[in-house]
Amino acid sequence: MSKLFTFAMAAVLCSTGLQAVAQETVYDFVPTIEQVIFQELIDSDTDEFTTQVRIDVLFPDEVWWVGGFGSQCYLLDAEGNVVENWKRDFGGPSSNYSMFYFGVNGLNKYVDAEYTLVIPEGLMGDPTWYYADYTGGRANPELCYDFNPWKLAGEPRENFTQYDLTPVSYYSEVNEIRVNGKKQLEMQLYMDFGQPVVTNANVQNFCSVWYGEGERLSDSQVNVGVVEDNPSVVMVGIRNIDFNQSETYSVSLWKGAIGTPEWAGDDYYSGHSNEPITIDINPTVTSVTALPSEYDNNAPVYNIHGMRLNPDGLQPGIYIRNGKKVLIK
Repeated sequence: MSKLFTFAMAAVLCSTGLQAVAQETVYDFVPTIEQVIFQELIDSDTDEFTTQVRIDVLFPDEVWWVGGFGSQCYLLDAEGNVVENWKRDFGGPSSNYSMFYFGVNGLNKYVDAEYTLVIPEGLMGDPTWYYADYTGGRANPELCYDFNPWKLAGEPRENFTQYDLTPVSYYSEVNEIRVNGKKQLEMQLYMDFGQPVVTNANVQNFCSVWYGEGERLSDSQVNVGVVEDNPSVVMVGIRNIDFNQSETYSVSLWKGAIGTPEWAGDDYYSGHSNEPITIDINPTVTSVTALPSEYDNNAPVYNIHGMRLNPDGLQPGIYIRNGKKVLIK
């Protein structure tokens, strides 16, 4: 009887001890917000750019989570309605198990809208919680993160520009110009768009001229602008090149270099602008003003560098006589 009593008491004491060891989960595992950023990245499913609001947080200890917890998290709009059309991108760096990020992908960056990301209670916790099969340690209470993608993105405007503007015709020629009071030649490409156009305020950054084996002319050699007396025509001028050498120059105007007045007046967000344009020109095959018969045939002849030459036995090329360009073939 005494022995039986002893065994019974031992069982009670053992049971009491187990209850003392067992602990309930404490829902106070709350991270601090490190940063909330907006970015655009490639969607691995579509290979196209998508928006992302990423919330980086730091937990007080290593963080673990239940399997498939992302599908239990949800997004609310300002009226408390559940948002359906978005993608989750949740994870953490392998270098620091206390850090985690919540990525919300696919929201419209052009709409001024408030959202709340909700992480339900008990989906994330510390190692004790995880290894105790979610029955002890510390776990998260409900976590709510408010954000506005439009504001995080810098309040951008949606671009409604139609990029369908192309020249209806073009031609090139070599003309004499004055730069800082000095005469020099310029190969000029004229593009007629058939309607009044304007250039982007930073049009020099939207134009490049290439030649040879991928060589690019410096910005100081290229000039772009609308012709004063004909607002339908854009001229690209090329200077400080060898006008006697046959060389192909590829003039490239990037998308958004030129547009309609409506486009410029709306800060390039509507109207019409150019699609990418590339035109090849060559200084030795451009149209050059020939020497009229009434000119003084005894006038001195100069090369394109301003050096006076003997008019007898000139080699084929471009020369200056009577203040005009002449082409010797």
